[in-house]
Amino acid sequence: MTSEAFFAEDVESATEKFAQAARQAGAVLSRYDHPSPGPNGEALSTSVALLGPEDPETMLVVVSGTHGIEGYAGSAIQIAALAGRDFDPLAPGLGILFVHLVNPWGCAWNRRENEDNADVFRNLVYDKQPFVRNALYERYEQGINPREWTGPEREKSDRIFQELIDECGMDGAIGVIRKGQHSYPRGVTYHGAGATWSRNVVQQIGRDHLAGVERALVVDIHTGYGASGQASVVPYDEHGPKADFIREHYPDILLIPGSDPLIPSHPKPPYQIWEDGEGPKILFVGLEFGTADVGEAFQLFRANSFIHTYGNPSSDFGRRTSAQYRELFYPSSPQWRDDILRSGLGILNRTVALTERLDRIL
Repeated sequence: MTSEAFFAEDVESATEKFAQAARQAGAVLSRYDHPSPGPNGEALSTSVALLGPEDPETMLVVVSGTHGIEGYAGSAIQIAALAGRDFDPLAPGLGILFVHLVNPWGCAWNRRENEDNADVFRNLVYDKQPFVRNALYERYEQGINPREWTGPEREKSDRIFQELIDECGMDGAIGVIRKGQHSYPRGVTYHGAGATWSRNVVQQIGRDHLAGVERALVVDIHTGYGASGQASVVPYDEHGPKADFIREHYPDILLIPGSDPLIPSHPKPPYQIWEDGEGPKILFVGLEFGTADVGEAFQLFRANSFIHTYGNPSSDFGRRTSAQYRELFYPSSPQWRDDILRSGLGILNRTVALTERLDRIL
């Protein structure tokens, strides 16, 4: 089977391929239906496949689609992993949980955000009120989020955005935006003001599949940062045994949060939500695959946000923008797809072995 067979061009196909691979692998399959449809009226859902014993002590959790459109790449890696079963036989007491398309709406609509314009990753992290305000974002919000894409209003927005650049520099301006905010529901990098559908599903998955598990290593697959096809492991523990464990085992591909404005540090990892809910002790890493220089594509970020908040994604401009945005996070290049599938499967197989040693640090 060619690598292209594991990739999908729509959420329906990705979901069906995942389910078929899970059934053939002998996994226990479950599904959580989304209340909103895709752009063609299709049903959307998050799926879960469990391999291994019914009551594992240790779990490897492989997540795709936290950032919507980035889920297609993660989906292909999950499907190929289930189809190949390179990690068989599993060690006693070890299970693998594949969580497929946490944010299926964003994947279907070519967005990183969800149906509420919320960044699900951040909605999982920044869940405690009172929310911390982002003063610089608030000061320059009309520059960050244009209300019109052409004409006097756009010109005004660009002048305000230039003032932000003048104050902070371009990297600093991106850092202000990437810090995120809770105040502007139609703005970029919106954290949400309450629990999203995806957050509620993540909590339910924890109750359904991680109750009784003692420890888990969570691998959350993303795309968009780094050289095309380049794989990076992103640790979210800066100090202590967890940090030492990741540095020891992935020294060649580490990407430290905060080392670039596009990859900010966060106070905790998103799937810490399972441990907070009296679930297993968690070790979390992000698995990032580069596509293009997303820093140079900032106007495309603004444009794709605009068509879904103040504009019209069904317009000619909306469809062009959406297609360009999709290509940024899910390249159509066969070479890119071959590269990320090969390296992704290699990293997962490497990670299965590490999961067996989690009792040393968790």
